[in-house]
Amino acid sequence: MSFIKHTVRNGSASTSTVSCDKLLGLGDGSITRADKVSYFDSICKAGSINMIRREVGMASKRSGFEPIEKPAGLDVVGGVFKVSLGGVNDTFFICGNDLFYKNGKIQLSHYMDGCSGIQSGKYLLLFKDMVYTSVVYMINCETMAFYWLDSNGRTNITPQDEVYLPTLFIAGGSALESLNILSPYVAEQFYGDGKTTEFKTHLRARELAAVYVFSGYDWVEVSAKLYAEKVVFDTAPASPGLTGEDNIRIVYKYAGAGNAIENFIPKNGITLFGASGYNDRVFCASKSGRVYYSDADNPLYFPELNYIKVGSSDTEVRALAGQGLDLYVICNDNVYTVCAQSVTVDSGFLQNTAFIVKSAIKTPLPYAVAPCIFSNEITYLTKDGVCAITPTGILDERCAQIRSDRINFHLLKENLTKAKMLSFGDFLVIAAADKLYLLDSLSYSQTEQKPYSKIQYEGYIWEGINAKYIWLMNEKLCFSDGGDIYGFINDDSYFDKTADSESAVKCYFETPYIYCSDFSTPKFFTKLGILLENVQLSDGSLYNNGIRVYAKFDDDDWRLVKDYDGKMHIFSYVNFGYTRFTYSPVRKTGAFYLRFLHKKARGIKLRFENQNPDEAFCISGFNLEYIKM
Repeated sequence: MSFIKHTVRNGSASTSTVSCDKLLGLGDGSITRADKVSYFDSICKAGSINMIRREVGMASKRSGFEPIEKPAGLDVVGGVFKVSLGGVNDTFFICGNDLFYKNGKIQLSHYMDGCSGIQSGKYLLLFKDMVYTSVVYMINCETMAFYWLDSNGRTNITPQDEVYLPTLFIAGGSALESLNILSPYVAEQFYGDGKTTEFKTHLRARELAAVYVFSGYDWVEVSAKLYAEKVVFDTAPASPGLTGEDNIRIVYKYAGAGNAIENFIPKNGITLFGASGYNDRVFCASKSGRVYYSDADNPLYFPELNYIKVGSSDTEVRALAGQGLDLYVICNDNVYTVCAQSVTVDSGFLQNTAFIVKSAIKTPLPYAVAPCIFSNEITYLTKDGVCAITPTGILDERCAQIRSDRINFHLLKENLTKAKMLSFGDFLVIAAADKLYLLDSLSYSQTEQKPYSKIQYEGYIWEGINAKYIWLMNEKLCFSDGGDIYGFINDDSYFDKTADSESAVKCYFETPYIYCSDFSTPKFFTKLGILLENVQLSDGSLYNNGIRVYAKFDDDDWRLVKDYDGKMHIFSYVNFGYTRFTYSPVRKTGAFYLRFLHKKARGIKLRFENQNPDEAFCISGFNLEYIKM
């Protein structure tokens, strides 16, 4: 197929123009045909690599990243946990080899009367803000080992002294509190008449932790022996007299404590939620469609009967997300909506708060990836892409809608079972394999043609980023490859720096095939105009802005049609290069055009590329002229 660049076709045939003044990432709404009809090709979509939206409709090169110093002693990063303690002690805990290290400050998110929590794998982290210090507990849900975390790692603690200890029964056999799933220890109280030396526990005691006798002023620890299910005193405790109060307290580890924790192990997430919009309870997803929740304002007490049952015995809870007055339990079959309901006794006094399932929403199969709030919607990752729980109208019921149709062509080729997702400003960031996928909430389109796709966000792909974990720290997007920690640079830097190498960020914007007003008619493509935006540095100078333009006609190979080196920009000492020096005294914009001639092509595909390390590269539009044969 003939290809002649930088030539002009003579003749009187009328010239038509295809215009684009809005570049929208991977989306298909950026090309306008000569007859003003929006172009769409579901098979071959537009491409954008390592670009980002500078302004709506204006695509720019992403910034580079650089290493961040790791805490001393941390070799392998196994996870990063955002800890919100409600004040100046807000911290990140970085997990490595079952140890946790403090690193950096964060902004306040959830806060529950000085308590909060998060979970990863077999570990449950609970945080408590004290008067003078902040306490962080790590609980191994398999071995019931408790640790107090500090900046140097972990320290063993005694569970019955730190974790909430429930009193199961008081004198007379009256039930008082439920078992605490987090602790194998319980307490019971008895009435000693001054004669009885043996007291039988309701549960089978496996080990005595402590025995106390009330002396009239305070509880005093005394010695006793355990025989089977009986606690035996050498001397009968004295009677409390006419007060009739319990005067014996026995703390013991009960047999079968491992069975209580077995169904509680929070495999797939943790969130904060509560009644009337107060995030005062910790909710943990567990096995067999159960969601356990803590007592109000006490994340160290998970009563054994505090759970919500959703679905059937085969239902697997994949993730949890609380928003407003509803908790969304994302399962492998449905998304269940849970709300709080006050339960009262006959006398009319408030007794407790119950959490009930009020509705079920059909959903594509979700992955066990932590959901997040993006554009005021609960979003989570499924086999069909990013899904959002949203009402389709003011009076409609909530439903699940796909939001990532613009990037699904690429996203769904990845293994998303270990993907990570978070909301970063106006963007939703998904880390999968060695790429980051981004959705832009400020650039979206609407369509009625597909179910679950009423609103679609434009997207971007960033390559060469091995992000096993992603998080936000100090308003910076950070990630780790499992060994090192990196953060994206917020200033004008376009290098990707690692401990061993440094490379310039390579980016390009690629259009779909442009067939103009008639896809079947051969055409002469004669002229291409491109508008590059002048990006200003912090010192007021302007970046040089070069570009390479490639064209692909029909099924031909890519051809380089223009290598523009930025000589039209103003003189700047900051990015001065002798090879780009020009004597032109005229200050020109970043707009330029090139002429070329290609005969008998029905369609053209364009790629605008930049890989110069000292250039911001920001493109906002182009015009393509053609003549019908």
